[in-house]
Amino acid sequence: MKTEIKKNPETIRRHRTRRPRYEVKPCTQGYDVLVDMPGVNRSGANVTLEKGTLTIEGNVTESVPEDWRSLRRELSTSDYALKLQLNVDVAGDAITASTEDGVLTVRLPIAEEAKPRSITID
Repeated sequence: MKTEIKKNPETIRRHRTRRPRYEVKPCTQGYDVLVDMPGVNRSGANVTLEKGTLTIEGNVTESVPEDWRSLRRELSTSDYALKLQLNVDVAGDAITASTEDGVLTVRLPIAEEAKPRSITID
């Protein structure tokens, strides 16, 4: 008996984007944003800041042999997208980002003009 699995266009999942899990933590210079994006490497991540909105996008890259075929698949391969409205002024030119073990860390330093300062009274 020969069995063949046919792809039904109605049951094929379309490539989609989902919101990743994230955490915002205060640090000495400002804030760290840690974003879980498994399957996203450094070249697949994109971080932008525009008009107080931090946008983080990640494209998942799969490396499977060309002739690879699965009988059943429960792993999702969706890309990631996250938009955060910042309620503090950050130094846009000093933002840094790094990735390690599927976690993207974005360091957001507070802008000098937004830092608290002591004012002398005359």
